[in-house]
Amino acid sequence: MALPKLNTPTYELTLPSTGVKVKYRPFLVKEHKVLLTMAEAEDSEVGRIVRELVEVCTFKALDVNSLPHFDIEYIFMQLRAKSISEVVEVIINCECDNKIETSFNIEDLKVERPEGHSNKIMVTDEVGVVLKYPSIDEVFAVFSEQDTDDIFKLVIGSIKRFIILKITGNLKIRRKKRLRSLFTL
Repeated sequence: MALPKLNTPTYELTLPSTGVKVKYRPFLVKEHKVLLTMAEAEDSEVGRIVRELVEVCTFKALDVNSLPHFDIEYIFMQLRAKSISEVVEVIINCECDNKIETSFNIEDLKVERPEGHSNKIMVTDEVGVVLKYPSIDEVFAVFSEQDTDDIFKLVIGSIKRFIILKITGNLKIRRKKRLRSLFTL
């Protein structure tokens, strides 16, 4: 006789970047165990673990590799709220060697999108760029190394298209090298 299949509750959230509604479920015990291993994991592994947890808990309805980092982080926080607790206890290590204990409620977190927000930035009336949001892997790579060159690489890699004299085009590798040379001091 087979064991009965238990149904897990499902919830719905709205992606901050697009406003699309997504169904999700809380972590299962085996997924929570994987989550507990994140404390000892390398930064690149943390990104992979978070991506995989978001993917399975959203029923593989999203292409998590193409989502902006803040969507992944938002989904992950919502998963944590429904799976563990809405309240997160945090210990912050101060530069003065003090430890500051605090907490926050995940339900209070909001991703703000100001009115008129656009991924198009005009440098002059005739020159500008269209940007894409960086992925969670790109953000982890930059902040794990904390290298200025990596920040420039992130910015250059986030350029989706450029606008020159009302003519737009896709940014090719050769043009990325030229842009990189502009940012080199």
